Amino acid sequence: ISGDGISDAAIVAEEIGRHVQPGPFVPMNVVAATLGRHGSDAQRSRWLGPLVAADLVATWAFADQHGGWDGGTGVELVGRSLRGTRGFVQDAIAADVLLVTAARAGVPVQALVPRDADGVQIEPLESLDLSRRFAHVHLDGVAVDDVDVIDGVDLDAQLRTAIALNAADTVGAVDHLLTMTVEYAKDRIAFGRPIGSFQALKHVLADQAMLLE
Repeated sequence: ISGDGISDAAIVAEEIGRHVQPGPFVPMNVVAATLGRHGSDAQRSRWLGPLVAADLVATWAFADQHGGWDGGTGVELVGRSLRGTRGFVQDAIAADVLLVTAARAGVPVQALVPRDADGVQIEPLESLDLSRRFAHVHLDGVAVDDVDVIDGVDLDAQLRTAIALNAADTVGAVDHLLTMTVEYAKDRIAFGRPIGSFQALKHVLADQAMLLE
C-alpha cells in the first residue's frame, strides 16, 4: 500500500482489466472517495463501512440520458424531492445505493438514494461490454432527507478518478491481449517458421507494444 489511494486502486483496476472481471469497481471507488472526502460523520458511519467491507454495493449516477456530463442539471432537487433522469448508470440493477448528481437552486449537489426507494425506476440497457451492465435511472419525486445530501463535492475530481481507473482497467486488458498475441506469434508455424519471425508482424507487434507503453 503506497498511501496514495488512487494509485493503489489503479493497480487493482489494471488486474481487473487483465482478467476481464465484471463488477462495479470504478463507481464504488468514486462513491467511497466522495464519502471519505465530503461526507458527513453520519453519512460515513452509515455507508462507508459497509461499502469498504463489500457488504454494500454503490454506484455513481452522474450522466444525462445521452451519457453526457451535465454537472447535475439533468436532475433537480426541489425541497426534499428528487426528479429527473440519470443515464447509463453502471450496475444500477445490482446497487444498494445510488450517488446521484443533481442541482439544487442551480448549485450542484449529490444525494444518496437507496435503489429500492419509492419513485426510483431502473431501465436496463444492453451493452457491448459484457463485463459491465448499464441502466437508465428515472427519479420521479424521490424523497431525500437533508442527511442524505452531500454539498461541496468536486465533480471534476470525481470524473478524473473514474477516468484514471477506467484507463488502468483498459491498460490491463490491452496488456493481456498483447501477451496472448505474442505467444500465438511464437507458437503458430507457417512456411516452416513461427509467424512472429516475419518482419511485417514484428512491426505490428512493436507498434502495439509502444502504444501500450
